[in-house]
Amino acid sequence: MGISVYWWFYKVEETNFSILRSEFDRAAEGVPDLPDVPELAPRQKNTPVPVTKDYAISVLTSILAGRDLSWSFYHQAFESIAYRILQEEFFTMSSERFAEVASLSRVAPPAILLMGIGKERFSRLPGYLGNMLIHSSEVEQTISIPQFHSFHTTR
Repeated sequence: MGISVYWWFYKVEETNFSILRSEFDRAAEGVPDLPDVPELAPRQKNTPVPVTKDYAISVLTSILAGRDLSWSFYHQAFESIAYRILQEEFFTMSSERFAEVASLSRVAPPAILLMGIGKERFSRLPGYLGNMLIHSSEVEQTISIPQFHSFHTTR
């Protein structure tokens, strides 16, 4: 689930998956189109020493663009599902089910991904606005899809 500045990855018990699938499908109704990615000027990879004014402005510009873009990923219906999973006893979190969290202080992780790979490639990912629900039996098949496979990296 990609909401606010968190991207949560968790495993859903088989007994709860169909309930969550139904809620997820309802949440997907009314999802807005992906926003356009702002054109940002390229900047050097290494921070100059001392930091130049142009470099500082380019960093600030990309942070502000990412922050603004992050609002495009907010969809109340997905947020409700995510927080319910975290809060309700029905979906009690445990170390076996709570896989990972990606958190950034200013920009939503899906916005960073969209800015990094572009709108066309992002649109080929499964799910909506960075939110996806994949049954455990579909994981291998999903990551082997050619358009998705080009995004997959191993640790």
